[in-house]
Amino acid sequence: MWIKKTGSVLAIVLVTIVIISFAVDRVEAQGFGQKEPDMNELMSQMGPMMGNMMEVMMDRMFGLLAKPDTANRLAKFSYNYYVSLQAQGFSKEEAMRIMTSQGFPSFPSAN
Repeated sequence: MWIKKTGSVLAIVLVTIVIISFAVDRVEAQGFGQKEPDMNELMSQMGPMMGNMMEVMMDRMFGLLAKPDTANRLAKFSYNYYVSLQAQGFSKEEAMRIMTSQGFPSFPSAN
């Protein structure tokens, strides 16, 4: 009887050790316990990536603006906006000043 109990306890201890060693391996594989990266280090890694994203975005924007259809759509928008400003009571001069002060339509800033 004593041997059966000792064998059961040893089996439980052995299984517990295997489970703990497996858990430790997983924790180490996930990088727990390692030093957190420095904010300057993260920023230096993000800089080139953000630069590449901005370059692609600007390239696409200029490609879109170079299309004749885009120019036609902007001209139609500008004319409709100018006419609408006058319909709202602005003089021709005021409407033109508003138009020239705003430039191309764009997304509003997040300020």
